[in-house]
Amino acid sequence: MWSSPWHGTTRQAAFQRFTAEEWCDWGDRVKEGVQVVRTPEEAVSDPSLIEDGCIVEVRDPELGPIRHLGVITELTLRLHPIPERIIVARAAFPSVEAACRAAAAIIGAGVLVTRCELLDATTIAALNAFKGTAFPESPYLFIELGGELETVRELAEDEGATAFESETDPTARARMWDARHSALMASLALAPGSKAMTTDVAVPLSELAPAIEHARAALDASGLRGGIVGHVGDGNFHLAFLLDPADAESVGRAEALNTALVEDALARGGTCTGEHGIGYGKLGYLALEHPDLLDLYRGIKELFDPKGILNPGKVVP
Repeated sequence: MWSSPWHGTTRQAAFQRFTAEEWCDWGDRVKEGVQVVRTPEEAVSDPSLIEDGCIVEVRDPELGPIRHLGVITELTLRLHPIPERIIVARAAFPSVEAACRAAAAIIGAGVLVTRCELLDATTIAALNAFKGTAFPESPYLFIELGGELETVRELAEDEGATAFESETDPTARARMWDARHSALMASLALAPGSKAMTTDVAVPLSELAPAIEHARAALDASGLRGGIVGHVGDGNFHLAFLLDPADAESVGRAEALNTALVEDALARGGTCTGEHGIGYGKLGYLALEHPDLLDLYRGIKELFDPKGILNPGKVVP
């Protein structure tokens, strides 16, 4: 599969208005203690690099993972037990907006949600064709939770959910998640011989539904095919553009569409990437999002990495 130039090797926390714990995959699994090598001669054990249970840099989650300014050589982790009861539920919704409202209501109700994924109607149709399934061709939520199934069902049905299903058996749960895990391959099957160029943005939860609707309309208008999936618990969604990487015209359309999506996300108070990271391909978008901070970023990078050997050319333009 073609590796997209928009895939970075770093991940940024998306909004400074949220705490690091809310945006970092490590969460409070990092207990204390991180050993970081910043130069070949130096190993630093620095608890100050942990904030709200998340490894950060200079107490600024926007700077991205520590590996941009140093190499982590040791971590002390806190392990958590697997919940005694895991439930997987999924349901169809009349619109993306309804699905997003349901997700926000479920999370807002305090339900222990460990995964909450949105698939748009185009992706569901692609899955039906690819896997031989018979899902209603409408937006879907796939949710993993630790209990309170009836609360989830009620809140979902309040937003017009249909085809509500749930499973607790591990094998059955894995079968339910298989559809979500097959989304990219199903999308690729829409255009045999194509490759996927992927991108992501993140927006405040209140803007998620209109942002996804805008992205779907822009993707359809571009003449490119592809699907949209979202981590609707944190406002992050992903698009896969299906194209021939040797076809400069279609690549150009995909790049123009990516720019339009980033500009829309920024206009909604969002960020140019919530998960993929800046890497190489979104350097220009970082400059668009934070032009006033680039000199600061460059100065910090030079201070920690004067020889430019840590992920050279990435993250900081």
